Amino acid sequence: MRQTKVPEPKMEMPQPHGAPRAEVRGRSAARVPAPPPDRGRLLSADQVASDVFGGHVSPLWVRRNVPGKIKLGHVKRAWWEYDVRFWLETRSRADEEAA
Repeated sequence: MRQTKVPEPKMEMPQPHGAPRAEVRGRSAARVPAPPPDRGRLLSADQVASDVFGGHVSPLWVRRNVPGKIKLGHVKRAWWEYDVRFWLETRSRADEEAA
């Protein structure tokens, strides 16, 4: 009985997420997406009150008044550090212009 050689399947190296490929469905190289902007640390209400406001406000005040909170589960809320600092700068500018 004659044995026929079965061709082995071509194995391609997996590409990391977002890496450019030589060809994607007949198109030339795909573009690599830009990385997300750096927004600083992800802070809890306690950390925002102590680190950003220097302990002059309570965590409850932070939860009620600081915009841009992110829901992490049923109860937990967090804020990006640079977003909070930007909000503070815009508030202080608005207060200076109003005066």
